[in-house]
Amino acid sequence: TAKSSLDDCLSCPGGHYCGSQGLTNWTGDCAPGFYCTINSTSDSPMDGVTGDECPPGHFCPLASPAPVPCPDGE
Repeated sequence: TAKSSLDDCLSCPGGHYCGSQGLTNWTGDCAPGFYCTINSTSDSPMDGVTGDECPPGHFCPLASPAPVPCPDGE
C-alpha cells in the first residue's frame, strides 16, 4: 500500500540489515561476529555508526543488535 506520510516509514531494525531503501521487510540477519544497529545496510558493517565488528571482551551471535559482554574471566 502507498505511504502517505513520513510516519509510515520504518527504520531497518537492529540485529538486521536492509540492502536498499523502501523495503517492507529487512534483507537478512546481522552476521555472527558483528552487530547491526538501526539502519544497517550490510550484514557485516564496519562504520561504527550502523554497526561494527564485535569488540574484544564481547560476543555477537547471529542477528546481534549490540555487543554482549563476556562473563567475567572468559
